[in-house]
Amino acid sequence: MQTLYDSSWRKMWLSKPRGCMDGIYVSRNTYIRPGVAEWKVTNPVHVVCYFRYLRFYPSGKFLYKNSSDKLKVVVKFMKFRSTKAEICHSGRYTMSDDKVTGYNTRG
Repeated sequence: MQTLYDSSWRKMWLSKPRGCMDGIYVSRNTYIRPGVAEWKVTNPVHVVCYFRYLRFYPSGKFLYKNSSDKLKVVVKFMKFRSTKAEICHSGRYTMSDDKVTGYNTRG
């Protein structure tokens, strides 16, 4: 450990993956899409916004969903025992030294 992290607990803490198991990770994504110009000289554009939600469980399972819905709506579906859990995708993950690897279990 001394040679790998230069005897620094901070370097070790920052290099090891740690997952939050009691919340939901949210990534906000935006992109610009060209619109249809009808009888105009200028070209309209649309800003599209969607969210990617991830929830990890200590058992090695995770749920994820891509949606334009707000967190308040999606949090109801991000439970394995939810009746609407089929709306979300599920998978399994493993944590190694410095990587989190996941794979989809539903097609």
